[in-house]
Parts: sequence; structure tokens; C-alpha cells
Amino acid sequence: MTNFLLALALGTTAASGDWDREYNAGKAAYRANDTAVAQRRLERAVSLAEQFAPPDARRARAWNDLGAVLFARGAVNESAEAYARAIKEWRGSDDVSGMAATLNNLSIAERHRGRLDEAWRLAVRAMEILEPVAAAPSQRARIQQNMAEIARLRGDLDTAEHALQAASPSDPRSRCHLLQTRAAVAMDKGEYGGAARLAREAIAVADGAFGAASVEAAGARATTALALFRGGDPGQAEALLLRAASIYETELGDSHPRRATVLNNLAQVYRTTGRLAEAEPLLRRAVAIWREHYGSAHPDVARGVKNLGDLFAQQGKVRGAEMLYREALPMAGRTPVRGEVADSLIRLLESAHRGSEARRLRRELTESGVRTESR
Repeated sequence: MTNFLLALALGTTAASGDWDREYNAGKAAYRANDTAVAQRRLERAVSLAEQFAPPDARRARAWNDLGAVLFARGAVNESAEAYARAIKEWRGSDDVSGMAATLNNLSIAERHRGRLDEAWRLAVRAMEILEPVAAAPSQRARIQQNMAEIARLRGDLDTAEHALQAASPSDPRSRCHLLQTRAAVAMDKGEYGGAARLAREAIAVADGAFGAASVEAAGARATTALALFRGGDPGQAEALLLRAASIYETELGDSHPRRATVLNNLAQVYRTTGRLAEAEPLLRRAVAIWREHYGSAHPDVARGVKNLGDLFAQQGKVRGAEMLYREALPMAGRTPVRGEVADSLIRLLESAHRGSEARRLRRELTESGVRTESR
């Protein structure tokens, strides 16, 4: 072997060793929920992987796992960019399972960004490329659970239930998430008792597998709280939401989108029980967090602004409520949240004896395909 080829081989071996060290350290930090360290180590792994000639699965794995860490930290837009880069790196590789996993991860990120049509397209593609291979049942179950959540957010409960029936995960994290999605579908159907039972089962799975102070346990408690609240038990709901908010703040920080969701739901509990002064700062904080991570054109932001409008309407601040509802309408995009905002605005106009405006708005929304409950 010439000196040049020997130096090249030694350099490649050293780079491979460095990549293994950084990548494995990043994965270990992620499993330990130390996402700051995980991000640093995986960013180094991504940089080191550039030395490997494509197609090389290490390039794709590094980008995919960096995306997962960014998503866990609430940096959803950045995670989507990392996943998109991973998909590019998977092309030319024969690792179909890896490509499908990244497609589903990007689908989940797009779902959280409110881009439901794109999320659905990516999830369907992930399932399609797994068809001819013997993929692990747990991987198929994760994709099916994601498809169910997308369908639910689009208001298509039949498709959501069909996807959930096909999913049968074995690992505790996927099982916990699946139970919560089933609970969410049950809530959307008005089956609050059944939703609470499913969510409590998710708590048992999360506490047993990850501990009662884990992020997974916080999510299961937040879902249970929502089912109890909608079923008429705000007292138990408040206690669970406070616990979930505390866990999220400790594990994820005080400005994570998951914590914003809990703050929003806690504000709804306070608003319903007449504690309006306590509800307003929670709603404002939730909206601020969502805006920071998602921008304004997002259904979560729209729902938060709409909820703040509901609070203003309850306080008799009709003008302020109307302004918030009209601000929220375009934010919701083509999601069921747009109908929720429209219903609140129509009810406000009708209560203010502006019936002709309410009827005109209802007609315009119906013609544009927005379903409203108001008549």
C-alpha cells in the first residue's frame, strides 16, 4: 500500500472512531434526557459524518437523531430541517426501515407545525415503502398512531379509529402514546369516561416504564386531566395539570410547547371555575411560547388566541374579544380549529345583537368549507 493510501485508510478509520464516540455519546445523553449534551454531541457526529462518502447510513442516522433531539427540545422547525436532510442522505441506501422512520419523524414534525396535509403525505409514504419488507410491528404501529393523530386533527375520526385499530405497539413509549391518542379520539366523540380510563392506563404504563416524574408521565397526566375536565371534574384536572406543568418545567424548561399546552388547559379550568384573573396570564404565556416555536400561522396559536378571546368575552370585553377572534381565524388554516374560532365569533356577534353580521359570517365560512356549530 502506498503512503498516500495508507494515510487515507488511517484517516478514515480515525474519523469512523470519532463518529462512533460522538454518536453513541449523543444517543446516551438523549436516553438520559440530557438534551443539551445530546445536541452538542450529535452536531459533532453530523460534522464528522461529512467525511464519509454518500450513500453512508451514518450520515443519515446522525441527521435523523439530531432531529429527534431538536424536536424533544421544542425546536420543531429546526428538527424538520434535520429530518429533511436525513431523508436526502437515506436516498441511495438500502435501509428501507431507516428511511421510513425518518419520513414518519418528519411527518410528526409537520403535524406539530400544523401542516396536516404534508404530514399525512409523509406518513402514507412511510407505510408504502415498508409494505414489501418485514418491518418490526412496533415501527408500523408508530406510523399508524401518527396517522391516527393527523386524521383526528383534521376532524376525520373514522380514519383515526381505523388507524388505531391497526396499531399494536409492544414498547412502552409507543403504547403510552397510542393510549393517549385513543383517549383524545374518545374525547372528540364525547366519551369522556372512556377517555379518562384510557388516559389512566397510559399513566400506569408511563410510571412503570419511565417513572412518575418523566416527560411521558407528564403527558399521560395532562391527557387524563383534559378528559376529567371535559367530563365535569375540574378539581382533579387542576391537580394533574399542575403536576404535569411542574414536570415539564423541570425536564424540558419553562418555554417548551408541551408546557404551553398544559398552561392553556389549566387556564381553561380556571376560566370555567370563575378564576379569571388566574387564567389570563397563563393564556398569554401559552400563546407567547407557541408563537416563539411555531410562528403565528399555527392552529395551536389560533386556539390560544381564541381562548383568550373567550376569556375577554366572559369578562364583558366584547371589543377585545372580537379583535382576538378575527385575529385567530386566519391563523387556524384549514383545520377544525377554524370552526371553533368561528363559533366563538358568531356567538359573540349574536349576543351583541349583531345578527345580520353573524349570519353573513356564517354564510361566508360555509361557502369556504368551514363547518360551524352555530345556527
